[in-house]
Amino acid sequence: MILQEDPKLFPQIQKEGCLFLSYLKLAELNSIEWTPELVNLAYIAAVDQGWIEANCRILNPDKMLSFLGLNLSGWIRHEPVSYHRRVDEIEIEEWHNPRTDLNHSILGSPFRWDPLGNSITVAQGKLVRKTIVRFTDKRFAMNYKGGVVV
Repeated sequence: MILQEDPKLFPQIQKEGCLFLSYLKLAELNSIEWTPELVNLAYIAAVDQGWIEANCRILNPDKMLSFLGLNLSGWIRHEPVSYHRRVDEIEIEEWHNPRTDLNHSILGSPFRWDPLGNSITVAQGKLVRKTIVRFTDKRFAMNYKGGVVV
């Protein structure tokens, strides 16, 4: 998966696309291989459909994930940062750095993937929110062991 600062990505994605890119990373479970051009096309489609705003704020996560081929409708929820995920769940974490007053989203457990690679916000910040995505399609849960697609 390409990183958020890839110069071929639209400026909006480079600036505020961490959560959007984290959702796209989940689509790799459905064997989608992302190029900057495909990421930009997915962004245009998602904005046109009203699933995300131009600044990459996700408005409809169920529709967004369905568009990416992941049948997770109804299984996206927010939990306290102390929540421990189930084996059929993935965490999307939101971090806040009080020094910079910036927020940043990454894929959390079972694999950690940071759209920036190694974000200062994650390194120096505090985990403030977890979004939990549960697989309803058993083939994803069965093919997904310890953060690796098998």
